Amino acid sequence: MILVAIFIALVFKHFAVVLPLFLAYFISLFIEKMLFNGFKVKAQKKIKSMSDLTVIGITASYGKTSIKNYVEHLLKTKYKTYATPRSVNTLGGVMKDINDDLPEDTEVYVVEMGARGEGDIGEISTFVNPHYAIVGKIVLCTY
Repeated sequence: MILVAIFIALVFKHFAVVLPLFLAYFISLFIEKMLFNGFKVKAQKKIKSMSDLTVIGITASYGKTSIKNYVEHLLKTKYKTYATPRSVNTLGGVMKDINDDLPEDTEVYVVEMGARGEGDIGEISTFVNPHYAIVGKIVLCTY
């Protein structure tokens, strides 16, 4: 992408157009990364402050939401449980859920961990550090 822009700038001499676009692009990437890291730190602090919290991570190629709902339904008879809503299963979605909706008195947090690309589940599981993991059906996927 950068090479194409440089080529256009050199051939058509449109530095006045290309340079501000790239500058805006890189500045917005930087700001987005800073905000994302701020939300991540806030969510990590919240999880660490809940010393009695047990985290259950659920992943699969399909059926994650159903498994999550079933586990939460079984556990809520004995524990104060909370599960990620709907099909929230990305790192950003889990962080937002923790920051905005996870009650402070939760005993068991059931987290759905999805993959959009290679390493996504590892990133989420490193972040929430589940005490228990449930792995459903796994099928071959190519990214």
